[in-house]
Amino acid sequence: YIAVSGGVQMCIQREQKLVAAQGYDYLNVHPWQPLPRLAHLNENADPYVDLVLNGAAIGTCHMSTLIAAAKDLGQRGVVVDVIIHHLLGHRPEQVAELADAAKARKRLFWLHDFFSICPSFTLQRNNVSFCNAPALGSNACQLCLYGPERLDHQRRMAEFFKAFSPQVLSPSAVTLKFWQAKSDLPISDSTIAPHMVLEWAEKPALVPSDSSAPIVVGYLGHPVSHKGWPMFDALARAFSGSKKYKFVALGINRPDNPDVKWSKVRVASGHEAAMSEAVRDAGIDIVLHWPTWPETFSLTTYEALTGGAFVLTNDISGNVAATVSALDKGAVLSDWDAVLAFFSGDQAERLALAARQLRGQTTVTSRMSDLSAPYLSKVE
Repeated sequence: YIAVSGGVQMCIQREQKLVAAQGYDYLNVHPWQPLPRLAHLNENADPYVDLVLNGAAIGTCHMSTLIAAAKDLGQRGVVVDVIIHHLLGHRPEQVAELADAAKARKRLFWLHDFFSICPSFTLQRNNVSFCNAPALGSNACQLCLYGPERLDHQRRMAEFFKAFSPQVLSPSAVTLKFWQAKSDLPISDSTIAPHMVLEWAEKPALVPSDSSAPIVVGYLGHPVSHKGWPMFDALARAFSGSKKYKFVALGINRPDNPDVKWSKVRVASGHEAAMSEAVRDAGIDIVLHWPTWPETFSLTTYEALTGGAFVLTNDISGNVAATVSALDKGAVLSDWDAVLAFFSGDQAERLALAARQLRGQTTVTSRMSDLSAPYLSKVE
């Protein structure tokens, strides 16, 4: 989470600082061997994990060694809380054992995605389209390459939740509602804890907007399918050479499209506002954010809005669509034909003008939440 740029990683970076301010040491535990699923029980009875203490890598050990150390802490009455950001690559049985050994007081589980429901954590059937988490054993599930793995995955998740009994933290109401509808995993409690809050304030003086300038359409983050890069890429190629639109991509990786101007942007601890600042500096009017799954929060959406852009998304994008609709700062469309019509007509122009007028009238500030910090045990 220190070296990799991403939404969950940024949350963990911030969480580390927040809990340190409360008097905690912060130990991050992640698998030494990355896996695209849970670690199978017949692979390694005692896998290695990497340890990062207060932001510094301190070594690698067997999970059993960490459990023994945790048991020592528990016997000495040291206050230990356990926060689960992800179980990818872990043996959940050992994670529950770790919490029990440490006599963990608070046990938190974040819904950053839907890995607790399926090993395809963005719920992509055959890595192509949103599956809506069909019933286990259904034809729709068994036709997917994740179907066979999901059978044992759900059994182990059910056993883990029963043993761990967590308080579930959901970044949005729409995510919690969907998760509860698709999962009957036992929990002790649930809380909605948004990652970020936005506030608009009027500017002391109106700044006029230029309605004649090309409309700047942006894409934020990694150019990958489940974030909607194919839609943005197709749109930029469809309007190649157009004087009406300018297409801009902001992120770490340069996209393979000569019609898109790329600027390298890295969001990291100490510079959490890098993306929203880049959106503002590039004068982006519309961010096309077209995820192929229901995003649980979408920092990308909030970064776009903080930078003064409006957001164009689809109706299965989860909290993206919910946020756009609630704030009335963008549009929710259905498919490629609707997007093409939106940009071929005057709808994109009207949306861009609304974004420019709002930028001229108001300033947007974003405030990151305190994440897990408010829910931890108090350290005296």
